[in-house]
Amino acid sequence: MSLSLLFLVLFINIVFCTSTKHDVIVVLGSSDDRILNERIDSLIQYINSVSSPIIVYISGGIKHASLNDQTEASKISSRIIEKQFDHVTIVVDEFATNTAENFTYFKYWVSQYFSYNELPEVTITTSDF
Repeated sequence: MSLSLLFLVLFINIVFCTSTKHDVIVVLGSSDDRILNERIDSLIQYINSVSSPIIVYISGGIKHASLNDQTEASKISSRIIEKQFDHVTIVVDEFATNTAENFTYFKYWVSQYFSYNELPEVTITTSDF
């Protein structure tokens, strides 16, 4: 399957007075394993297509505690870690349980690790669902 069929990739270029740019890929979790696996596969395909250092921000907690004991973010990160990408730094948010929380926690993380003058280039991956 092509990447375009699996994912709608939104590019958000945050352009301010920047001296250093960081590339951050935000991957949203999903309680649907089929969708989650599509997102992971597309992420791996993207990582393989670039050689520059990137940060992968993985977001997703447990939506249905009675059905799952592993967070969506840990499912994603374990697949990425096993690939041993040298140019990837992984940040894991295991608390967000919906899209609003995904972005609230991501915004907080950005504010803690980047100055206003060095905001990252952000790519957000989500399914066409």
